[in-house]
Amino acid sequence: MQKELKKDLDIGPDAIRRANFSTFMDWAGGSTLYFWRWPKKYMKRIRDGLEVCVSGKLPAYYAPQQFPSNPIQREHMRQKLAKVCGTRKGAQDYDYVRHRGYVANGNVKSRTNCFSVPKGEDDIQMVYDTSKSLLNAALWAPNFMMPNIDSVPNHATISSWFGDIDLGEKN
Repeated sequence: MQKELKKDLDIGPDAIRRANFSTFMDWAGGSTLYFWRWPKKYMKRIRDGLEVCVSGKLPAYYAPQQFPSNPIQREHMRQKLAKVCGTRKGAQDYDYVRHRGYVANGNVKSRTNCFSVPKGEDDIQMVYDTSKSLLNAALWAPNFMMPNIDSVPNHATISSWFGDIDLGEKN
């Protein structure tokens, strides 16, 4: 029990710190799951994360990132990457925003390239492409435990909001 409590006390403050830096529109300190708000049977797995399995040799991929020639598109990409990599101009004095915890210091063994797709008229969505580096082929992760669709009506109220994200659709 003491070991589990120590894990809770190690990881919990990180989630609270990230929430502290958030605004209504932005998770400036990065986002994470509030494991203590999940059903008891999932809490430990949510807190500890799922193991990623390596099924093959991890690739070494060093092709340089290609940026769009359009200066506006390039600037949009720079701003999105700065949020992830911590190179934001005029960053606040709190160092936690410098790294949202998505990228860590260390030796680079393989790169991940990215590209952008339009999101509305004035924004872009970043796509991190690990297929070129063959990282997708070398990794496997078990399914994430989420309640199925049958559990939704049990928790829906008159004030509930739902969204539909069709990631596989092509227009």
